[in-house]
Amino acid sequence: MDSTPLTTYRVVYTTTASIAILLNLVIIVSSIRSGQTLSQTSLITFWLCCFDFLVASTDFIIGATSLSLHQTIANQTIPPSTTLQICHIHGFLHILGGSTSLLLCLALTLSRYSIIIHKRTISRKITLTSIAIILLFASTVASLPFIMTDPNIYTLHPSNLYCATDWSQKSIKSRVLTAINLLTVIPPVTFIGFAYWKMYHVVSLQCRRASGVFREARLRAEMKGRSGEDEGGDYPQDLSIPVSTMLRTSSSTVVEVHQALSYALEDEALQEEQRLLLQSWIIVLAFLSGWSPYLIVMIYEAIMTKSVSAEYDFVAIYCTLLNQGFNPVILIAYKRDVRERVVKMISGQSLL
Repeated sequence: MDSTPLTTYRVVYTTTASIAILLNLVIIVSSIRSGQTLSQTSLITFWLCCFDFLVASTDFIIGATSLSLHQTIANQTIPPSTTLQICHIHGFLHILGGSTSLLLCLALTLSRYSIIIHKRTISRKITLTSIAIILLFASTVASLPFIMTDPNIYTLHPSNLYCATDWSQKSIKSRVLTAINLLTVIPPVTFIGFAYWKMYHVVSLQCRRASGVFREARLRAEMKGRSGEDEGGDYPQDLSIPVSTMLRTSSSTVVEVHQALSYALEDEALQEEQRLLLQSWIIVLAFLSGWSPYLIVMIYEAIMTKSVSAEYDFVAIYCTLLNQGFNPVILIAYKRDVRERVVKMISGQSLL
């Protein structure tokens, strides 16, 4: 790969990594400073941001070091033993962070799926247990090359930007690890796509039904109101009984206020349903756009036993980095508790 495109790729990649670091750090710090017990979903998103922060930080350090020293991990001026060690560590952190991020996204989706589709809330105990299992599983998967005494499975990829499992190797150990990595990626990607499509369908149907019910209720209320006004003409209008007139007027006002509040709540409920629809679309598009290109790279290299081009490798890994930076933006935009904590932290208010 020519040095000029490589430098350009590294500048873009490192700059994006720095932005992803800051965005995830905002979520992490605001959650810690709040001093409050996080809800089940907030707990999952907190750890998700922690591992996205870990991977982005590693990418930034490698990229910034390479730019400042005008060298890559594979540069011949670095002793071979040091090169291998750096690549092994980078590969371990990449697989650890990527696997954890994917599985936490899966856990978050399962939690939302359970609430929206099955109307059941997952307990905090189950959530904490799931997070612990995910961390243990991801750590084990990332450690497998060292456990199998073949850390060279972690190699520098064609874009020269990162180290990870060499999906194209033909050795038995490499094939086993590649299969495990694929099983770590494929189920979350496919299920998350299906789950959010299903949730979108259900919420959209509920939204249409609610809208129809609200319109019918309003129509009936308006018809009843007109009928009440017509009947009101039969009441005596003699000024000698002002108390009854005042009571009738007061009663009518109370009914109107009650209806106004009811309509406001109905509108708010519809807006919330529509917000959830938009959120579902954004989340699934961001996730699939972030991980699908990299999944294609894994499958292609595993089947063809050869590496993809440097350009496509850059696009694939860059999409995952964009996803790491976009996740905090989605959280701030669509989770009220997260947004409130971030606003309080930035404005210097007490988070307690």
